[in-house]
Amino acid sequence: KGQKYLIRISAPSGTGSCKLSLMKKDSSYENWKSAGGVFTSNGSPVYWAFDGRTVELDCQGALNNIMVGNLVGDSAKVRKLVIHEGCTAITSFCFSDLQCLEEVSLPASLTAIEESAFLNCVSISEITIPKSVKSVGKYAFGYVYNSSGYEKKSGKMLIKCWYGTAGYNYVVKEGIPYKLIDKVPTPKPTIIPPSPVPTQGAAKPKPTVTPKPEPTQTVTDRKST
Repeated sequence: KGQKYLIRISAPSGTGSCKLSLMKKDSSYENWKSAGGVFTSNGSPVYWAFDGRTVELDCQGALNNIMVGNLVGDSAKVRKLVIHEGCTAITSFCFSDLQCLEEVSLPASLTAIEESAFLNCVSISEITIPKSVKSVGKYAFGYVYNSSGYEKKSGKMLIKCWYGTAGYNYVVKEGIPYKLIDKVPTPKPTIIPPSPVPTQGAAKPKPTVTPKPEPTQTVTDRKST
């Protein structure tokens, strides 16, 4: 009561889930049709909400073994994903099969994106991989899985990243379109030191003269006739 925005609800120990409804629309806050609740991931609570288009997740630590499509019931409705600060890792297949997902917001606290985290997410148009991320697993972005196995399919995806980071290394290796947020560092030019200049007034060394060998004279003895 008296709070302008509802940020978090604490549930008693043992509560499996809860649901919020009838949240009033505010001029600076989106009208939520429904909010999800809370579940446990790797021993830590994860708070989630879904308004029919956007999924928001709030946790401290890794998002472990979460299938958002199963969480919200209809993955085709998920168009935007927002992960708040505090999340440190996105585990394998966490957001796979969200085929209508278009927008993704990742926090600066993120350090790892594991294998196939966004597998089959073919509609993502743009995503920024924070420079805090130290590792990106294979097939994390720009891949689908079908009867032939893993297949590269980045579609219209554009990944924004920082030069030299794990995100940059991933897009370069996989050939996914990307845009650098910072500038590529310009290499420093190689400076060649000048040749030493002789000191003024110093005596010039005398040229070395090699003596010519004397010609050999042949003497022939003649007998008188």
